[in-house]
Amino acid sequence: MKNEMMPISFHYKGKEYDAIVRIRKSNTERQEYHVTIMNSTLEMQLLGHHKFISDNGSMVCAEPPRQKELVQLTDCVRKAISVNS
Repeated sequence: MKNEMMPISFHYKGKEYDAIVRIRKSNTERQEYHVTIMNSTLEMQLLGHHKFISDNGSMVCAEPPRQKELVQLTDCVRKAISVNS
């Protein structure tokens, strides 16, 4: 399994934020993206929902949130990963 790092930027609630994404690639088509947001408040909100999975071209949050604001945050991060990967 190979690991890579990728910086991303995303917009959330009218502001731009930066994050670091650790990409774990396996021998299959599946990839895991572990996100660390460079903002302590948003990083704490994302806690437990920081892992995204790409399988056959579809990217999803590994632990989908239920709270509306957290759904919006994970969606912004997911889109930024998709654009940059």
